[in-house]
Amino acid sequence: MRSLLVGPLGLFAAWALSGLSMALVYRAWSIGSRPLGGLAWSCVALALLLWVAVAGKEYGLSYGLFYPALIVWLFIAHASTALPFKPELERAAEGMRWNFTRFTSHGAHALVVFVLFFIASALVTVVLSFSLPVAPATRIATAIILLPLLWSLLAYCYLATRRKLWTFLVSLTLTGVCLISLLLR
Repeated sequence: MRSLLVGPLGLFAAWALSGLSMALVYRAWSIGSRPLGGLAWSCVALALLLWVAVAGKEYGLSYGLFYPALIVWLFIAHASTALPFKPELERAAEGMRWNFTRFTSHGAHALVVFVLFFIASALVTVVLSFSLPVAPATRIATAIILLPLLWSLLAYCYLATRRKLWTFLVSLTLTGVCLISLLLR
């Protein structure tokens, strides 16, 4: 079985399964079918496993996640519609209005997400990667993968909730625990 997956036939099968899985995801979404959605996401997982079998762990995961993300744009383009331009609906140009409270609020949110959450996710990533009992190269690879995931998770949790202070304090507590853990090593 392994010999069938190596070479052009295996690559074509993985690419075709990725395309079929994205077609099924699109179809399940367009008709609103949960059973078809389950089958579609099962095909996505199967395509990912096939990519890993064909190209190895490193390249297989990259290809298995990259190609469906690229193929899905074909279905998005197919489903898109061009809206006609109606000049009578165009609003008159208004002068720029500044709301200082909103400006400082958005600036504070940007500072929290881009600076503080980056520092927090970097500290947590360093602590977690140093605590793994693996080779240094694997630790670095884990940190490279974990840092943007953790940073985006913190940003999403912060921006998606109305209780921003609570989310900020929880992330600050997690960062403090990781910093203490790092300093006690």
